[in-house]
Amino acid sequence: MLFTKTKKRFISAVLTIAMVVGIIMVIPVFANEENTPLLNNFNITEETELSEEDMPEVIDDIISDYNHIERLYDEEEMDTVIFANDDNTKTVYFFDEPIKYIDEDGEIQDKSSILYDDFDIEEYPEFKEEYAYVNLDNDIRTFFPEEISIDSGVMLTYEDYNIELSPIAENSASVMPHPDDENSVIYEQVFGDNTAIQYTTFFSGFKDDIIL
Repeated sequence: MLFTKTKKRFISAVLTIAMVVGIIMVIPVFANEENTPLLNNFNITEETELSEEDMPEVIDDIISDYNHIERLYDEEEMDTVIFANDDNTKTVYFFDEPIKYIDEDGEIQDKSSILYDDFDIEEYPEFKEEYAYVNLDNDIRTFFPEEISIDSGVMLTYEDYNIELSPIAENSASVMPHPDDENSVIYEQVFGDNTAIQYTTFFSGFKDDIIL
């Protein structure tokens, strides 16, 4: 890969891609002095269901296995997710990196790796014309160009840092969404016939796979 517009101090922090590993800890919570169940303190009942907004992407593949009925946003940190359960306990999910970010309005949001093909970002108005996809729900964003080449690569942005990575290849290729993964895009024949590059976004950056 060819690095351009690079600030080396940031590369090692962002491009060391690792899957987020969660550690689940169930913390018992006791009734109050009047022996009132914890559920009543949260104004919820055993029939309460979590909304889609309460289920962050980072644990959406396992959350249905547990008896969570209320998300406790006020008790969370940037690297934790906490739920009240229907048996008067709490479940705390710890992670080894932030799984939330602060958006343009100063609000804390859950990170997501989902790619959008319709975006208009105030800091980068010119990106709308050149790039086809971006993971908007993150402070570490990856922009994928309409057409990738040695002169037009994948752009990663974070605060004041911009890092562009381009394949060292004579060919160019148009972007295609991955048919089975809304976090990935594909560029075919970048390195010749029967080759492709697949890019997949993560909370702290992205990875690329060369497919033969």
